[in-house]
Amino acid sequence: MSTSLVAAALLFSPVPQAAPKKPQGQKPVLGQVQMAGDNGKMGTTYSLGDKGGELNFTLDTAEFVLRAPMVDDTIVAKKGEKILLLTFTVANPQKADQKLNYTSLKFTAVAPDDKNSEFDGYFYHPDRKTRFDTSLKPAQKVKVTIPFPIHGIGPVNKLIVKRGGGKVLRYDLREKVEPLAGPFAKDGTNALEKADSEAKRVFALGKADVAVYAVETFDEGLGDYKPSGGQQIVGITVTVQNPGLQPFKMTWNTFRPTLLDENGEACEWTQDLLGMSSNRTVDQEIAPDGQIRARYVFRVAKGVKPAKLTLLDAGDSQRSMTVTLP
Repeated sequence: MSTSLVAAALLFSPVPQAAPKKPQGQKPVLGQVQMAGDNGKMGTTYSLGDKGGELNFTLDTAEFVLRAPMVDDTIVAKKGEKILLLTFTVANPQKADQKLNYTSLKFTAVAPDDKNSEFDGYFYHPDRKTRFDTSLKPAQKVKVTIPFPIHGIGPVNKLIVKRGGGKVLRYDLREKVEPLAGPFAKDGTNALEKADSEAKRVFALGKADVAVYAVETFDEGLGDYKPSGGQQIVGITVTVQNPGLQPFKMTWNTFRPTLLDENGEACEWTQDLLGMSSNRTVDQEIAPDGQIRARYVFRVAKGVKPAKLTLLDAGDSQRSMTVTLP
């Protein structure tokens, strides 16, 4: 073959292509990998747990509240929180007894800003309100409730339920939770820190139910408090009820009052709450379903009308209610 023909053959022969490089998979980022599991539906039963130790779990109801009375204590939502009250059914599908208490299942609530709340409280009997710590017989089924403190603003984007090292359940609870009610509620999912009410209307504040009833002026004074220096003694009558399941301690500083007059000026509180009958400082326990009537005592400028009373819960909730006075 001539040199010219060889050159032509080389010129028009196909050039072998380099084999494409195998794409490298992206390395997983720790903490961003979703746990394996199922998307849960309320009312549907799932098996949770390691093989041989599974429990059957059904999420029955979910509700937003600000307090949950139990036999051993009234759980109150702290500042910036609300309570997700969950009721669920647990059954033992195994042939041997299985323990059921607060360590049996792990609950995590995910807020709209992706912050997590981990449940670390007790399990309770939904009717008796006593702590749940028992052994389930084979095929035994029980209902459980938990008061789960979570974020105060926004829905529950995700509720994660886990047992042992097995798969998890994920519930999208947006628009599936019974909404928060009462004056501290906004849009059913937001727990407010401050609210307004009217006289003679009962409202929940911390562990108690409270109402503001009357405003009285005492020209001769009230108890040990006498008018002086252009001031008058004013008593504001409140009722405090105990809706809980155990005695509630009520003292002069259980709620911290602030009184504004018709001009918006703060009035001097005597730092006292006097019983209606004895005019002695209140310091007593209120039995379940019991009630006490008492007066907060203030010094107010003569001729000026008290206008608004704000009561701040000095306990965990730190919420406050402002009442327009009659």
